[in-house]
Amino acid sequence: MDLVHLMYRYINRFINSTELLEEILHLNL
Repeated sequence: MDLVHLMYRYINRFINSTELLEEILHLNL
């Protein structure tokens, strides 16, 4: 398994999660 590809996948997922979190927080505020 490629470690770089795995890290990229987790980083991309983390970025998407933080964007979704910011949208939720923005709607709540």
